[in-house]
Amino acid sequence: MINNNKVTALGPRAWWVMSITFEPDLWWDAVSQTLKFYAHFDGRRIHCAVSRPALEHYVKSSGMTSPELERIFREHRDDIELRASKKIRTGRFESAGKIFVKAADLK
Repeated sequence: MINNNKVTALGPRAWWVMSITFEPDLWWDAVSQTLKFYAHFDGRRIHCAVSRPALEHYVKSSGMTSPELERIFREHRDDIELRASKKIRTGRFESAGKIFVKAADLK
């Protein structure tokens, strides 16, 4: 909203219409057992990750290899990014400002 030619707030609706974009690259982190990717929102680059259990639960499988997990992520990327977007918009960040998509998020 503009007040005396100064921007005082975006207003409650502006937060929801601001675009969230995702970088196309992703990578498997064997130590944390997560697929990692980045989102951009409100001028910030946000580190996102989805866990192995979340991906396996999503497709009702287990013991998948990292290439299989990457394939599952790519096949369901729109839905996973939607879940990450909802967490970003509602401020559900983990430590260090990261977004972590868990099995409970992919129901």
